[in-house]
Amino acid sequence: MVNNMRRKRRKQKKLIIILSLSLLMVITVGYAAFSTNLSLTAKGNIKELTVNDYIQDNLFLHLDGEENTKQGHNQSATTWDNLIDNGYNLTMLGFENLNWTSDNGLYFDGIDDYIDSGFKQEVLGNDITIDIVANTKEINNYRGLVGFHAEDISIFKGFAIQFNDNRLLWYYYGSKNGCRATVTPEQTQDLIDKSVEMTFIMSANNYVSIYINGKQIDTQNCTVPFDPWLEDNLSIARTYKYSDDRYFKGTIYNYKIYRKTLTEEEVKQNYKVNKQRYNLE
Repeated sequence: MVNNMRRKRRKQKKLIIILSLSLLMVITVGYAAFSTNLSLTAKGNIKELTVNDYIQDNLFLHLDGEENTKQGHNQSATTWDNLIDNGYNLTMLGFENLNWTSDNGLYFDGIDDYIDSGFKQEVLGNDITIDIVANTKEINNYRGLVGFHAEDISIFKGFAIQFNDNRLLWYYYGSKNGCRATVTPEQTQDLIDKSVEMTFIMSANNYVSIYINGKQIDTQNCTVPFDPWLEDNLSIARTYKYSDDRYFKGTIYNYKIYRKTLTEEEVKQNYKVNKQRYNLE
């Protein structure tokens, strides 16, 4: 009788141990699965943003260094391919060497490097947004990001983005009068030697605005009719085609032109993409 009770107790203890171990295994496996699910969920929430996540509505010109260097940085290039299939692939001029940087940008030497767009300003219309990610090396001497290139600059027609007197200027002209938005010298100084998104919006006869890294820096009301320059193609990284200077010095990573004025929400969406892709502030 006593032996039977002892055997029964030993069986109960073994059963308890087995059940305990089984329960521990279930808990361990469940926790591992739960942790893995959390990890996968967290990773899934961090979407890797691409060129397709930029605002696409009325996007007319899209230059992207990463897309243009997919065949390798050592491949010869004479054009910066437009990701928008509208017949405009931009011609690289003045480049003596391959200037694609290891971080997928195009370096401009500030001496004679620039890009011919292949189109004139009039094709853009009067509502325009220019969105640029660049690392600027110099902000003096009329360093230009885009220009209207009149042979006689006293004509004052078209629009331009350039650095002048340590300020960043975005303006257009019509009949020798115009409208201009400005980034102060203090704010412009903060653009040097770092990758920054600069967004320029023009609603002709209405306003011009400048955003830096998704934040509005300046906006000005406009009353002067916009008068586009029609005789030469728009150029990138240069203002005033017939001047000996006015070239941009630095690296351009992404350059977009829209035939519309982006809303504040759309500006922020593009900045969200650029912030992730280029590690912006």
